[in-house]
Amino acid sequence: MNQKLQQLRTQREQQETELIALKETVNELKQLLQAMNPKPSGGAK
Repeated sequence: MNQKLQQLRTQREQQETELIALKETVNELKQLLQAMNPKPSGGAK
């Protein structure tokens, strides 16, 4: 039981780390797109 809890906790921490990395990647892609296409966009940021 305790081992299962530890396993789930470790899994969740890994998923959180991956999520943070994904968010950073998305932000970098947005910056790249803005640099390539410097027109002001009317969409939400």
